[in-house]
Amino acid sequence: MPPPDDDDDEPDIRKLGDAVPGRWLKVVGTVVACEGAPLVAPLTGRRCVAFDAAIFQYVLEPHPTFDAELYTGGQLLTRSLRAVPFFVEDATGRALVDPRGAFVRLTLDHEQGGPGQRIDRLVVADHAFLPRSRPNEDKRYVEGVLEIGELVLVSGFVQKPEASADASVYRASADPRVRIAGSPGLPADITDRRDEVERAGGPSLARMREMTPGARVRQHVSGRMIIVPDD
Repeated sequence: MPPPDDDDDEPDIRKLGDAVPGRWLKVVGTVVACEGAPLVAPLTGRRCVAFDAAIFQYVLEPHPTFDAELYTGGQLLTRSLRAVPFFVEDATGRALVDPRGAFVRLTLDHEQGGPGQRIDRLVVADHAFLPRSRPNEDKRYVEGVLEIGELVLVSGFVQKPEASADASVYRASADPRVRIAGSPGLPADITDRRDEVERAGGPSLARMREMTPGARVRQHVSGRMIIVPDD
């Protein structure tokens, strides 16, 4: 996603505590759920505030020159990308993130199947997401999620909350001055991709553990980091 002009005299704001309405903000923080039920990812069933899931179909076709057959490149059968409002929190504050119209770019950390493969134990939480024909054969399933407690990079314009639209999710759990969203010409951007989080100043695993002594920090093999509060 293209950020605001780098030649702008005013640099991006990097802390929620410094947020000013009308300015662009680029902040690394942890995901905090709003009131209400979170989303449930259709394949793994993980509770989250955003998910991106897709199914690809592979077809065996004759080679145009040789007496052989080859699988075509995966054809997208279906894709579901959903996100709900959530809070992002850093050491200086908390803000409501409005995902409407935003670029939501998630780490696809779950994958099953592929060309020529039969999936013996297909992982699926929502069977309505499956294709009607041969779901276990020549399909590739991928999914990414943004989990509660996960480290996320959010970029967008700082706005004052819309009193009527945001009241149900704000209640008394966030600073009502701060809301992050996009503009008609520049959508917000939400990502958990580890390389981008690190470039934006995200902490290492060791630093995360120092910052959250009362919680367990889980790091996925993909690099995603999730804070799990102690029960």
